[in-house]
Amino acid sequence: MCLWTERSCRGARAGCRTQVNHRLYFQLCQGRRVALGSRSFPDLNMFCFSPPHPGSGHALEAGWFLLQVSAQQKDEALQRTAIDKFMELPYQNGWDKEHGGLFYFLDVDGHCPTQLEWNMKLWWPHCEALIAFLMAYSHTREPALLHRFSEVFEYTFKHFPDAQKGEWFGYLTQEGKVALDFKGGPFKGFFHVPRCLYMCERILDDMLANKD
Repeated sequence: MCLWTERSCRGARAGCRTQVNHRLYFQLCQGRRVALGSRSFPDLNMFCFSPPHPGSGHALEAGWFLLQVSAQQKDEALQRTAIDKFMELPYQNGWDKEHGGLFYFLDVDGHCPTQLEWNMKLWWPHCEALIAFLMAYSHTREPALLHRFSEVFEYTFKHFPDAQKGEWFGYLTQEGKVALDFKGGPFKGFFHVPRCLYMCERILDDMLANKD
């Protein structure tokens, strides 16, 4: 016999949502120290034995998670935090102004990252950026957010898809050339690309259906 009532489930869901909200905020955001790149966080418990190495992709993904929570809770302050701290700040610091695209890792204090792949352009942070900025624009209709989406869209669809054989390449050099030509591997699986395309299509469909 199931002892969980609908009321219990709703209460548990609300509690989990609140805990996720707090954990994301306090672990990834401490003043200006948002998850922008490689850095050790001595004042935060990140549950790992070596210094964490988050990149802009994780911050952007967390941003659109928080944006969804803010919409459910009708929390305008959380919405602003999600956009300003988890989208705009990682984008401003992580976008390669010379070649375009998002760096994989950057040190928030301006030091040289220790990861050898720090300046590569990977498929999945760009997927997260597409979702994040399109979702943020759909919630706020701020033109700057649509411009961010457009910049990421142009770079992504110019460099990652394989026009001859289909699918996306996953790993580019800083200049945007294909560094590794396989389409799948231990880390690039069937997840980020279809989720990104599906979510962006849904957001665009909703915007077109509810246009002013």
